[in-house]
Amino acid sequence: MNAELTNIIDQIEKGNNFNFTDPFYSQSFVLNRLYHEYLDNNKMCVEEGYYLNFIFHLEDLLINMERTSDIYLKRVKEYEKWRTNGFKKKLYIVLSSEAEDIADKIAECISKLDEAHHGLIDYPLFCDLQYAFINIIKHVQRTSKSLSVYHLENLW
Repeated sequence: MNAELTNIIDQIEKGNNFNFTDPFYSQSFVLNRLYHEYLDNNKMCVEEGYYLNFIFHLEDLLINMERTSDIYLKRVKEYEKWRTNGFKKKLYIVLSSEAEDIADKIAECISKLDEAHHGLIDYPLFCDLQYAFINIIKHVQRTSKSLSVYHLENLW
């Protein structure tokens, strides 16, 4: 293949990776896996300390969402510096806000898990966690879908 053509393709792929990435899409898979592993059954209510691994995964998700928010805020600052594409700047502000909202919901789940007594979670707290986690999953999927729709509408 022609070296110049390869270079052009590489530049296009780098631009696509920068402009069309969706961190919420990959996080939705992680959230679904965690739901099925920890909240689809009631092991946290009967196995002592089982919820500790769940907390570890939630803390990891919290860090990832905070990073996602920071990435979008950095992109906003880049657009402010160059004063270009105001609509994209607004999109990044909204995505940063969405990531912060999701991080707040994850932090609430972690604080609920701190209420565990003797290494077990009582059933009402477990049901509360399930409901909260389902709302987190829906929020992430809705954000990912909105971002995908934006990319498709603005592809050309």
